[in-house]
Parts: sequence; C-alpha cells; structure tokens
Amino acid sequence: MKKIKNIKERITDDDVLIAYGKYRRYLLELGIYEEYHKDNRLSGLDKMNILKLASLYKKSGIVVKSKNELETRFGAFCSTMETIKQKNPEASLRDISTQEGRNLVSDAIYETQKDKRFKSADLEPVAIIENFALYVALEQVKENGKDKNSVLKQYEITEEEFKRAEESYKKYEQSGTAKIYDDMFRRNQGETPNKIVHYAAGALEIRPSEARRDLSAIQVLKGKGTKNRFKEDSCIVVYSVSQMVIDNIMRDPQLTPEEKNKKISELELAEYERALKNVEEANRKQNTNRYRIAREDGERGIG
Repeated sequence: MKKIKNIKERITDDDVLIAYGKYRRYLLELGIYEEYHKDNRLSGLDKMNILKLASLYKKSGIVVKSKNELETRFGAFCSTMETIKQKNPEASLRDISTQEGRNLVSDAIYETQKDKRFKSADLEPVAIIENFALYVALEQVKENGKDKNSVLKQYEITEEEFKRAEESYKKYEQSGTAKIYDDMFRRNQGETPNKIVHYAAGALEIRPSEARRDLSAIQVLKGKGTKNRFKEDSCIVVYSVSQMVIDNIMRDPQLTPEEKNKKISELELAEYERALKNVEEANRKQNTNRYRIAREDGERGIG
C-alpha cells in the first residue's frame, strides 16, 4: 500500500508524532524478530546468535549498547510476541486498520517499549496515516466512479485489503453514526463535513470526530482554529466526552466496532447539545453572541 511521502513533516500534533514514532520503532523490532527466526529457527536465550542479532539491530538503526542489553531486549520482545501469537494465532502483528488490530499492536508497544500510558486510541491517528491510500481509494471508487482495478493498482492495494475496507464502510453507513456526526457538524459549522472523514472513519473503524481531527493533524483537512488558540480563548463553552468513558466503551466485548463508535458519537452529540444550551444562555444573559462552542481538546481544522 502506498504511503504518504515526508509524513513526519506533515504531522502538526506532537502526540501524533510520538505515537507514529513508537509504531515505526515497533515495526523495526518486529522485522528483526521475524528475520532472525526465519534465518535461525531458534528460540531461547541460550541459543541466541548474538552476532546475527547485532547485525540486524545495527541495520535497523536501533542502538543497543552492550551484549547484555541485546540479550535482555530481544529476549523480552520474543516473549511478548510469542504470547501474543499464542492468544491470536490468526492475527496480523502489523495491521492497525481495525479496532482489534490496534488493541493487539498497542498491547505489544505497551509491553516492549515499557510505555504504561500507551493505549489503542493512540494508534488511531497512526492508522489514518498508514492507511491513507486505502480510504482515498475507497472514496474515489464510491464517489467518483473510478475503475476499481485501476485505483487498486495506482495505490498498490490488494483486493483483500479493499474488500475488508469496503465491508467495514458499509457497516459504518448502516450504523447511523455518519448522520449523527453530520447533523452535529452542520449545526456547529454551518456546512457538511468533507466526505473523506466518513470514508476514513468507516474503513478504519474510527469515530468521525476522531477521523477529522487526525486528518487535520496531517494537514489533509485545513481550516480555522488550532489547539492552542482555542485553549487561550476565554469566550468558549467546551464539550467533550470523558476519555475514561470512551475507554470503557471501547473495551466492552459485547459491542461491535460500529456499536462502540455510534454510542460514543451519541454521547458527543449529547455533550454538544448541553454546551449549546450553555452558550445560548450565556449570550442571552450578556446580550451578546461572543460565546461559541469548541471541543475541550480543541478543533484542529474544519473538514
């Protein structure tokens, strides 16, 4: 699948840049793990080929200072990967295009990079980056009527990848999440959001509000408003759903990905309507219309 060129230069959000760096580092070490076991078919520290490992780490650009550090680091990575593969024998260790995949990979990063704060949601903007060609291709086929085979060839997408994204987007359409978001967006911004938001959200099992923020963070969508400007503006009534509430919904095994995203979107709409009432009341009391609504974490661009 084709990737965005010079992506690090396009990322405008520090948190997204950090998450992207952690994912890329994970892929490098996963590559070492796969290459080593392909060549050696060995496991266990007692049989570790230190010279081979040192060569692979050096080639990847990951600096390891000593033999002991190499043994400890690689041994811990192997242990984590083997545990994950035992629990998820059919799962890809690279794919973050689904909620399930992001859960698996975030757990791996959590363990191998000792980042106890890293979670699945941190990989949502990374999924937007890594699968850019996929949802752009989906939009071109669905909206612009372009020949599917030509588009797949242009973006180097397999038939299997496209079919999965297409099926995921169909479920997204049927869930009603897009309508909830469109209604809220039109009321807030006076226009309909860019359709790429829904293709990204649907193809990757991400909420449309999150997809729009992530697309803005890589400068695909641009508009007025930045995170810092919103925080400095005192004339704002904010709305946001608690991250704890979001995390609890996302961990609910009884809900499908579409049900999770719809439930959170409904909560976002309820928070928006609550904030709107506060804004209207504040403007009425002050006989002004200087008060307006923004998300608590800031609107990073308008779709």
